[in-house]
Amino acid sequence: MNGSKLMDFSVSEYFNHLKGAGLGSLPGMSAEILDAEERNLISTGHIPVDNWLGVIRTAHGLGIPTTPTML
Repeated sequence: MNGSKLMDFSVSEYFNHLKGAGLGSLPGMSAEILDAEERNLISTGHIPVDNWLGVIRTAHGLGIPTTPTML
């Protein structure tokens, strides 16, 4: 989400630009805790669960696979 904010794009617009430049997947999303209460305790500073899910759903909707390892 930081990149989309810096470029003043929606997440979808940002991913479309990246995909057009050759992005094939979004790797490196390890240990994402999706229980909001636990995430707030363990993953301080990470984006809220609903935002994270929105980003992932946007990526999948554009045909960009992701690789989270812990949900």
